[in-house]
Amino acid sequence: PAAEQLRDFMLVHVRYVEQNNAACAASQVAFRSLTEPAKRESALQWRDRHEAVLRRILERGVSDGTLRLPEVN
Repeated sequence: PAAEQLRDFMLVHVRYVEQNNAACAASQVAFRSLTEPAKRESALQWRDRHEAVLRRILERGVSDGTLRLPEVN
């Protein structure tokens, strides 16, 4: 079910950030500074894939009625 997938997604995300706190903080600053197109594109693709997984979970939950959100987009 979508609610369980959402919980699992968030737990994995939070654990990763917790275990890699310094790297995550540094990546936020470094991302804004990426000027090399290939590296920036790679980072954007990773971010977009990560976000797409979350969006699919949310959309599935809204579709099957297990989640209520004002807007997924």
